[in-house]
Amino acid sequence: MPRVLMLVGAYPPERSGGGQQCRTLVAALRGSVTFTILATTRRPDLPRRDAVDGTPVYRVPVRRRASPLAALRLIRAFLSVRSKIDIVHVRGVTTKLLAFHALARCFGKPIVTMPASIGEDDPMTIARHPLRGRVFRRADRFVSLSPGMMARFLAARIPIAKVREIPNGVDLGRFRPAHSAAEVLALRERLGLPVDRPVVLSVGYFSRDKAHDVLFNAWKRLADRPYLLFIGSTNPDHVEVDPTIVRAIRDGVHQAGLEHCIGFVEDTDSIDDYFRASDVFATASRREGLPNAVLEAMASGLPIVACRIDGVTTSLLRDGRSGFLVPPDDPAALAEPLARLLADPSLRRRVGAAAREAARAFEVGTVAAKYLAMYRELVGSPQPRP
Repeated sequence: MPRVLMLVGAYPPERSGGGQQCRTLVAALRGSVTFTILATTRRPDLPRRDAVDGTPVYRVPVRRRASPLAALRLIRAFLSVRSKIDIVHVRGVTTKLLAFHALARCFGKPIVTMPASIGEDDPMTIARHPLRGRVFRRADRFVSLSPGMMARFLAARIPIAKVREIPNGVDLGRFRPAHSAAEVLALRERLGLPVDRPVVLSVGYFSRDKAHDVLFNAWKRLADRPYLLFIGSTNPDHVEVDPTIVRAIRDGVHQAGLEHCIGFVEDTDSIDDYFRASDVFATASRREGLPNAVLEAMASGLPIVACRIDGVTTSLLRDGRSGFLVPPDDPAALAEPLARLLADPSLRRRVGAAAREAARAFEVGTVAAKYLAMYRELVGSPQPRP
């Protein structure tokens, strides 16, 4: 059975898309792969050694900026588990990749590297960095999340034999459409959402890349204003959060007297319930690897309005069929399909059903099987017969 050390930026109960993907993968491969999680954290209340769902988790406290002390703690954590692992799997490509590449090589552990997003953490961007680029190329396997990422692996001249295209996965059992209008009503009452107007949901940190301010400005253009619900941290202690965006939106809400038709949820263990309770999912994000929130909205049967990111959102949604794709940074373009969907319940049902069907290609079991094949290949385990 392959034994994998997964290095990730944050891990539950701390919120991050990468951490949640790891947790889903760990659950799907339980009994086939033994995982150990090594995560950084900005929460001093979380234990440094822990177990989540029975999986050992080692946490290293960090501040907003990397520090030599944090790097030393990461190395020490690696050394403490080196005899219990066969593979090092790094999610995201940051400066810590340099140390872990050296450690993996020193102890004969193959390394898997997964760039997380196009535009900052992708093969072409990394390859331009003189030291990080050289180290990055020496990985034993690379994971490409999307066709857009794969194009960048090719452009960076990474040997294609080392690259595996494995998208993020989604749990189609947890993320599902509501069974009835009565279920939606009950969910809204429990979650404190309005029952007399449509709900537009958006999920993600208040970062510059997620562009919540663009969505907010698009929403203000809608004549019959729906309830806009943002789920995601506004805490400036998170490195992803841009406090100027948070302040601009909150000031805009107060100045226009819109407090009654907008909501903010910082953190929740019931994200699937919020998807089921909503009518439309919208995102103005301008940079992604393969967005978990869009996959979860698709699985929940929601019609989606998203910005066009070639090879990323274009690989998830068929424009006009399973969602609507608009240019980034254009509130007017974003508002137009939102208005159409909000005015036409039959269009919402039709587009949402097509999105749910498209999500089946990203079912977590299918994704997990691809990871298992890669791990077995790296440790030389025999592949099971069909």
